Amino acid sequence: MLTGQCPHCQPRYFALDFWKKMLHDKPALIEAIETLEPSMSQRPSNATPESILAGHTAEVKALAQSLRKLVKKTIPEAIVKAYPGWHGIGYRHPESGYFCAIFPQHDGVKLGFERGVLLPDPDQLLEGAGRQVRYVNVNSRRDIREEAIKKLLHAAIYYGRRKSPRRTRSGGVP
Repeated sequence: MLTGQCPHCQPRYFALDFWKKMLHDKPALIEAIETLEPSMSQRPSNATPESILAGHTAEVKALAQSLRKLVKKTIPEAIVKAYPGWHGIGYRHPESGYFCAIFPQHDGVKLGFERGVLLPDPDQLLEGAGRQVRYVNVNSRRDIREEAIKKLLHAAIYYGRRKSPRRTRSGGVP
C-alpha cells in the first residue's frame, strides 16, 4: 500500500506496509515489529481526548483537564487531536504546526513540547535529554505553574513559526 513517499511522512500503518515489503522474505521480523509496535498495524480510529483519559485515575484525569484548559486558554486557536498510538492529546497551531501534547501517565501527566530543546526555560520546568522534545512533569496540582507554562506555550508557538534551525553533525543547534 505504498504511495511512493517515505514511511515517516505517512501515517504509521503505512510504515508497517513499507517494512512488510522490505522484509517480505523475513516473516519473523515482520511479526516482531507488529508485536513491539501494534499501533503500526492499526488504522486511524475515532479516538477522542476523553478516550485517551479513560481508565486513568480521577487525579490523573483532573491534572490532564487542568492542562487542557490552560493550553486552550493560552492558545485559543490550537486544534486538539487524540493520538491513541502515542496515548496522548496533541495540539497543533494553524501557523506553527504541532507544538505540544499531554501524555497521561500512571501517576501523573507529562506536558511535552515538540521543540522543547529550543525553548527558554528560566523557571527550569523542562526535563528530558533527547535531541528535540522536552516535557514538564505534572504529578500534583501545584506542579502546574500557570505563568511559567504559559511562557513555554507562547515560546513553542514562536519557535514553531520560525524555520527549523540548522543542526550540526553532532545534533546540536549551532
